[in-house]
Amino acid sequence: MENIAVYLQKGEFSGREHIDRVLKRLKGKMESEGILDTVRSKKAFENETQKRQRKAKRLAKQRKLLKLKRQHQS
Repeated sequence: MENIAVYLQKGEFSGREHIDRVLKRLKGKMESEGILDTVRSKKAFENETQKRQRKAKRLAKQRKLLKLKRQHQS
């Protein structure tokens, strides 16, 4: 959550930029850092199926990044 405050305090957006665009970029940054997943998991009870789905999604993303790194190195 500190990253959000830093993002807003840094002023990484122009005053003329539409607020919807700023919020969309902020949401993207939060998703890429995993903040939203953490908030969602702590917000409410999560059953086993949801935990497995979240874990599978995270592992798929890690595998994809690893594959891209290997391709880039070749």
